[in-house]
Amino acid sequence: MTDVTHRLNISYYTSAFDFPILTQVDIGHTSPQMILPNGIQATLGSEQNLFSIDEAAVV
Repeated sequence: MTDVTHRLNISYYTSAFDFPILTQVDIGHTSPQMILPNGIQATLGSEQNLFSIDEAAVV
């Protein structure tokens, strides 16, 4: 699947939602992968092109 096709599919299936969607990030079952901890506070700001993990994953 090309990048353009991928973006069109995402736009088609998510156009009814009013929240930012994070794409093109190596998380999950890919290689290389970034570990994204469950249950912690994170910020996703589409206007600022921002994604941040706001608290420590381990206490």
